[in-house]
Amino acid sequence: MISRYSTLLTEAPDSSLLYIGNYNPSLVVLSIATAIFAAYTALVVTQLAERAERPAMHGGLLTLGGLAMGGGIWAMHFIGMLGFSLPCGVSYNPWITAFSMLPGILSSIVALRMVSRKNIRPGTLIVAGIILGVGIGTMHYSGMAAMQLGAFLRYDLKFFLLSIVVAVVLAILALSVRYGSNRLHARLGRFALPLAALVMGTAVSGMHYTAMLASYFIRNDDAVSSASGIDPTVLALLISGVTAILIGAVLIFVLNQYSKRQEALVSIIARQRDDVIATEAWYRSILGAAPYATLVAGRQGAIQYCNPRACAIFGYSPEELLGQTIEKLLSEPVDSTPPPSRERFTDGADFDNPGSMHEAQGIRKNGSRFPVEIGLNYLPPLDGREACICISADDISERKDIELATLKAKEAAEETTKIKSAFLANMSHEIRTPMNAIIGMVDLCLETPLNDRQRNFLNKVKTASDGLLHIINDILDFSKIEAGKLKLENVSFGLETVFDQLSAIAALKAENQGIELSYDIDDCDHLLGGD
Repeated sequence: MISRYSTLLTEAPDSSLLYIGNYNPSLVVLSIATAIFAAYTALVVTQLAERAERPAMHGGLLTLGGLAMGGGIWAMHFIGMLGFSLPCGVSYNPWITAFSMLPGILSSIVALRMVSRKNIRPGTLIVAGIILGVGIGTMHYSGMAAMQLGAFLRYDLKFFLLSIVVAVVLAILALSVRYGSNRLHARLGRFALPLAALVMGTAVSGMHYTAMLASYFIRNDDAVSSASGIDPTVLALLISGVTAILIGAVLIFVLNQYSKRQEALVSIIARQRDDVIATEAWYRSILGAAPYATLVAGRQGAIQYCNPRACAIFGYSPEELLGQTIEKLLSEPVDSTPPPSRERFTDGADFDNPGSMHEAQGIRKNGSRFPVEIGLNYLPPLDGREACICISADDISERKDIELATLKAKEAAEETTKIKSAFLANMSHEIRTPMNAIIGMVDLCLETPLNDRQRNFLNKVKTASDGLLHIINDILDFSKIEAGKLKLENVSFGLETVFDQLSAIAALKAENQGIELSYDIDDCDHLLGGD
């Protein structure tokens, strides 16, 4: 009958009583690779679960990831045990072997569900790592308990504890690499997932081979070999096949989901490309319909775009303009505020008035020059393209002609006004000479003996002559106004005198119409302040 014990030792037994096992290097490497591959598969599925939109899909993918991880731990253990040969008969209890898979799967599912949440705290990572590490250790020692061999199985306490610590520490480290701080994840970038899988696989295999160091197989000469268990080779092949089917199914599902996501992504990119093309065509149609010329030039001045208006203004076809330097179309600015240099502008330097308009000389294809108004705007680098200048230009020949015609008309009007002012001044002087003679003769007549009727008539003539003289002086004042030499006077006057002069001028015409003109003025000293 096979004896099988699994107890802890405080001291190493006598080496002469031990079975010494040997490792097959190829199978050892295969076991480690299996653990790493299973960890990578589980982390890929978990990453896919993070992007799942439906909660059921999210949970299902995490369960698949746990199955892949647990199955990988299970397969790694038994492949590693197949690579470890003992000089005694070895077989495995099928029920305990099947049960040993559960700790790895359950702990993997729980740990992956814990770390798949948003805003993971360090404490959560540590707890998840402890659960996963303990699950790895439980799976290993459950698998060891399934062994049926002609020896006593004992464990060294120190290495036993060390194997659990190795599993826990490396599991925490692997989860931290994949789900830790955003800063660490940003630094690792696309290497975060492979590195996490490598550390996780190392946690599984490291725990296994540390635990094997804790194992002592003490000879039992009285033991009788039994064929009731499963042969290790058959078990390893069976476990490898089950694990391969499990991981393969997970990978097929992941690849299917990845393919769907890629198709959706390609569809989105195609729609975005179509939108970009449509948007670009829309903007080109806007620029094509613009009433002014629009050109885009690179840092070296090469024209990269021109609208139809630019071709019409400068007389070139689009093919003739593209690739030419902007200096072929524009000469030096002609106004007092030249635009900034092309080099400084494409460097993105700040300017006081970006986009302000400047006058320059345009050069047509036939060599003729014409005035243009240009504006410059800085276009920053975009999608790998260099910084550019957007040049807006407009042919202002017609406007210049109108401005010139307006200036000539203004000068002609000013000249006409000067001639009119000189004419009025001369006429006023000419009229004042006979007017003064009339006033002088009336004054002389008033000094001769006259009856009352004659004196009244002469007084009215004198009043009218004085009023006419005032009008002539006013005409001269208009000339002074245009010359900018008019001076205002502040003089007092009598209201009654003003009305006397007004009535004297209008009384004769009123009498001819049979109308009597009279006026009456109230005492208005209180309105004039007593003056």
